[in-house]
Amino acid sequence: MPLLTKSVALGLGLAFVPAANCLQVDSGNKYTRQGSEMMAWDGDDGEEESQSRVAVLVTGSVESLALTPLLGNVVQANARKGLQVDLYFALRGRSSPGETTNPKMVNLRKSFDEVSYGGKLMDYICELAKKEGATKCSWMAPSDEAAPVGAAQRSIMVQQPAGSASGQEAVRRWRSQAHLWAAVRLEEEAGSELADQYDQYDAVMVTRSDTYFLAPFLVDAEGFQLESQRVSTTPCLDVTGISDKAVVMGREAAEVLLGVHEAWKRGEERLSGTRTAEEVWFRTAAQAGLSVVPEPMYAAQVIWTGGGLPCFSEATFRLGSESAGLEQCFAESVGDAPVSSLFKAFSCETGNPAYYELLWHQQVRTLHKMVADIANRNESDSILVMAVDQGETDMAVDTLTSLSDGVDAATNTVVVGTSSGVCKALADKSGVSGHKCLVVVPQQDVQLSVLKHAILTTVASAGLGQRVVSVTPGVLFTKGLTTALAASSRTIAFASKSTKAQTAQACREEAGDVADIDSGFLALTDAPEVTDMLLRAWQLMEEDKALSQQAALAAALGVSGHSEFGLLSCGLLSPPVAPTERVVGAAQPQGVQQQIKREVQQRASGSAWVDRLRGEAPKQRRSQEASAVAAEGERKAEWTKKALEWKDMWAERVHKLEEQNGYNATAVREERIRQRAYNKAHRTHKKHVRYLPPDEAAKVQAREEKWNADQAKQKADDLAKAEARREAFKHQVEEAQRAIEEKRIASEAGADEDLSAA
Repeated sequence: MPLLTKSVALGLGLAFVPAANCLQVDSGNKYTRQGSEMMAWDGDDGEEESQSRVAVLVTGSVESLALTPLLGNVVQANARKGLQVDLYFALRGRSSPGETTNPKMVNLRKSFDEVSYGGKLMDYICELAKKEGATKCSWMAPSDEAAPVGAAQRSIMVQQPAGSASGQEAVRRWRSQAHLWAAVRLEEEAGSELADQYDQYDAVMVTRSDTYFLAPFLVDAEGFQLESQRVSTTPCLDVTGISDKAVVMGREAAEVLLGVHEAWKRGEERLSGTRTAEEVWFRTAAQAGLSVVPEPMYAAQVIWTGGGLPCFSEATFRLGSESAGLEQCFAESVGDAPVSSLFKAFSCETGNPAYYELLWHQQVRTLHKMVADIANRNESDSILVMAVDQGETDMAVDTLTSLSDGVDAATNTVVVGTSSGVCKALADKSGVSGHKCLVVVPQQDVQLSVLKHAILTTVASAGLGQRVVSVTPGVLFTKGLTTALAASSRTIAFASKSTKAQTAQACREEAGDVADIDSGFLALTDAPEVTDMLLRAWQLMEEDKALSQQAALAAALGVSGHSEFGLLSCGLLSPPVAPTERVVGAAQPQGVQQQIKREVQQRASGSAWVDRLRGEAPKQRRSQEASAVAAEGERKAEWTKKALEWKDMWAERVHKLEEQNGYNATAVREERIRQRAYNKAHRTHKKHVRYLPPDEAAKVQAREEKWNADQAKQKADDLAKAEARREAFKHQVEEAQRAIEEKRIASEAGADEDLSAA
């Protein structure tokens, strides 16, 4: 198969395009059919130097894609090592019910057409991957069609059957992995025809879109060259299985495991009785004679919370009660376990409210929207974020007015007030009214330094812009923000303590010790080590209340060991007075009471249409029912009176008859007792069976048949008229709901304006 020319339109490597029933041909591209999909190939002419190759297969959804750690800790880390990393994506447009949405991916989707996201957003993701060192990048739009389940498939995955939601999701992943594996083999064949040899991948990594790589993960390509049947998986599953959240395999092992979908469709007997999807992979590997080797995986399933922060799910590993703990998953000792410690602190199962319930979720969404709007509208992706407390407004004004060198502070600066009145005080100052400002108050009592760090972490970890700059109020820019950012090439850049007073010195970046960092100025790029540093620092500040943010950041850099940082000497002047520490009390966001009032009014208005539909008829009916109840009570009272009179008359008549006939009640009672005793002693059981005459039986049968026929006719009439009644009622409900939705949208728009104004 000849290597095809580069696509002028896409220019982003192998791309899967949904196909109809015809074969499309574009200038500069050739397409080949594979099932119900077509593949567009793009390759570079010329021979490349032979190097170890790794294929990374990613399945899941676009909105749950943990893109930053995937590109930083997998693609970039292995590309720096000298490996050729090729990415293959099979991502749905929307997340499934079990997945959550990544704020970064949701923001990216807003910049692209919802319908043709595969031709725009995925191409943009491939561009980002190539900038991080990926040699090739391809993608496909998998089908959401449910797989047919027969009798043979019901005996596979008995604990999560293919008819259930989790079972269907597993089958869809297998199907997407099979399509991606076909693309990998086509890429190998294309490379072999160019170089006259079969150029195979040395290793294949399979992962999911919601897998978060907590630290750089390096693939041992040389080891997989020697052991092509090796499968490396996480070492701490308490059940027999191989999880596809993160697994690396040799070339021959990939040929076996990535064919599970075909084995499932055939309903092979060797898979019968398996309990889970992980066990299907394990049994397939065991029967094929593959070598399953536990290997530490710096990866975990991520869930994005309502507050915009990531949490890590312990279900990734399924630790049993007798397991040694999370340390074994990352090959760490109990005493020194930085990855395990971070994982436990920000666990989804624990959900520590000190992290995930510190900020109001509606204010976090407003803050994210404000930052995303600035990043999307401006060509410059750098955003300056400054948290300002009460009493720091004058210093904040000095910082904002010192911005120069062509920086548009009105659109690239976000001021976050930590108490009410900060935004109003800044708006009253001359020269700074154009800056975006939002007041963020905590849900619980917290130290001011922790609150400011939480705000920075919430903004930076969302990845809404390429670079976030954090400054403390009072920092002065003598050479301008643009000059400082242009001099920085590291993912993390601090101001330097030793050069703050040298205002005339040229702006440059230098390596230094963590003891020299000054957190008054902090430039952060969208990288996984940034989120790692900020989360670790937050954890240290929570464990030690007396620890400052600067000391926590320095300790976090020392613990992680893989975060690169630089020191800027740009003549940054720090404030003359050290920031004061205080406890910020819990409060409700401004406008919440008005919003609650609007919601109450909205609910009352939404239920009012039901009362209007009732009209006057129910009132008349209730009045008639009350009159009927009163009349019935009078009739019963009159009947009870007459019954008592008849009872007395009947008792008197019976007494007269007894006297006339010489009736002896005692003798009759004793005779009855003797008769019962006799009957009991001489009791015989006789069975009496009564049969209806044939003509009576025929009449009874005819009545039953007539009744059944009437019931069937009545049911048919009800079904015929039910659709018309249902459509009429549905129309009324839709009209009412449309009115309610319009009012809700209008009220939410008003609430957002109030919060933004605040």
